[in-house]
Amino acid sequence: MENFKTPERVEVLIGILKDYNSITDELAGHMNGKSLNTIQKVCNDFMNRTRINNEALIPILGIYKTDASLLLPIGLILRSMLSDYLTSSYLITFIHEDDKDENSIKKELLILDRDFLRSFLKAMELEKTIHLLNPDFQPTFNDDAEFEARLQAIKVISKYSTRRMILI
Repeated sequence: MENFKTPERVEVLIGILKDYNSITDELAGHMNGKSLNTIQKVCNDFMNRTRINNEALIPILGIYKTDASLLLPIGLILRSMLSDYLTSSYLITFIHEDDKDENSIKKELLILDRDFLRSFLKAMELEKTIHLLNPDFQPTFNDDAEFEARLQAIKVISKYSTRRMILI
């Protein structure tokens, strides 16, 4: 079986990631100050997310050439990128030529935003539970008042967002 983890192959991958980042930076320069429609905003968001993940991958891959223990963090970043790719591919299916107001994709974005906020609220509650079970675990909030303040802030953001997200 061929060894894909040779330093030369890792360097090729690093080069591809850097090329992607350069293209994204160039495109961002062309889009600067322009008004984007919903579909363009979604594409821009996913391109930027990929760029950020690439920035994390490049130094890790440099170390990975000599230290294979970094395979797990590399895999987690790649999984995140794959998830973003699948989500953007899914959203593309909501683009229709006869939908000039982009209602289909806007409605689907509402659902994705609502699901994200719902999972974020559950994660905060889980952190609080873990902290109660194990006081050595330091959650992202310091006390019940801070937890409630963050919870309320998320609900306010969702209520007054331009996308009018609905938390169920």
